[in-house]
Amino acid sequence: MSNTTTKAKPVMAVGEYRTNGELVAACAQLGYLLPDKRTLDPTFGKGTFWKVWQPDVLLAHDLDEALSPAGESIDATRMPYADRSIYQVVIDGPYKLNGTPDPGVDHRVRRAQGDLRQAAECLSGEQTPHRSEQREEQRTRS
Repeated sequence: MSNTTTKAKPVMAVGEYRTNGELVAACAQLGYLLPDKRTLDPTFGKGTFWKVWQPDVLLAHDLDEALSPAGESIDATRMPYADRSIYQVVIDGPYKLNGTPDPGVDHRVRRAQGDLRQAAECLSGEQTPHRSEQREEQRTRS
């Protein structure tokens, strides 16, 4: 096994997808999600991400006990897995639907997104570039 780490590539959608499931399937088709790798979805919800494509091993949880396939409420930032025990993590993080600026809500959403990103990095052992890092990398390549 190689000790070389590769920098994660951003997933960019050029077209529109009717469902999140179709978008996840497109990501898999492009090779961003691998079917034979242990995959974690700590924000499973109703499972719409996995309606079109699913990896061989999907560990799915949710904070809402009623939605969690594990049958219990599990906080996405405190997963019961060892560091580097998960190959890929798919997160449907918090977002605002209406886009109206609200400093209090914006701060909480950014903090939650950061917490989820940090948890995913620990579990996978990979650092995910922040959007500002991705934009800078794109600018330097242009």
